[in-house]
Amino acid sequence: MLIVDDSLDIQASLKFLLEDEGYACHGVVTPEAAFDYVSTQEVDLVLLDMNFTQDTTSGKEGLMAIAKLIQIDPLLPIVVMTGWATLDLAVTALKQGAADFIEKPWDDERLAHSIKVQIEKRADRQHLARLSAENERLKQPQQTINFVTQSEKKQRVLTQLTQLAQSDMNILLTGENGTGKSYYAQYVHEHSSRAGGSFISINMGAVSDELFNSELFGHKKGGIY
Repeated sequence: MLIVDDSLDIQASLKFLLEDEGYACHGVVTPEAAFDYVSTQEVDLVLLDMNFTQDTTSGKEGLMAIAKLIQIDPLLPIVVMTGWATLDLAVTALKQGAADFIEKPWDDERLAHSIKVQIEKRADRQHLARLSAENERLKQPQQTINFVTQSEKKQRVLTQLTQLAQSDMNILLTGENGTGKSYYAQYVHEHSSRAGGSFISINMGAVSDELFNSELFGHKKGGIY
């Protein structure tokens, strides 16, 4: 968690509260330092003061910082904080992309709850972004397997695979490394009733027994397989 405030006393108070809640915190005193930090480090949430060197009441620097931080990380939740809160400034900050607006002096319970909610939302958005990227990857056209062979044995194998592909049974292909099992598996897929769906090839040699279920079907903390 990144705290952006030019008051070291404010930083110390926030760190005391949030580290007691189990969060790791880092503090900087300028928006520019925040930009550098977010560009190079993994940050789950930013607590951003609205006023720095230009003035102490307008919030203009905070509004500009919100836009820049979101440009660096579009999924980054930003909770803005100021002792000079007005309704117009709060509305503008939220329109600019802030996740929440907290008035100083803050209420510890209100602040902790807001942070918890925003971090959970970030995790959900990251999960959806990964799923979206995977879906886009799966939509990419796959190279069609086209075997060209004059070998009678291989022709018989392809005929058998074509026939088996019409069934709904599970098919296990075995063989030494380099014999083309993944190509034959894709060939079966392309001649099956599921040919319109995606074909996903997984290198099982790179997946340990303990991670098998998690890698293929997902993992939820505390779940038992």
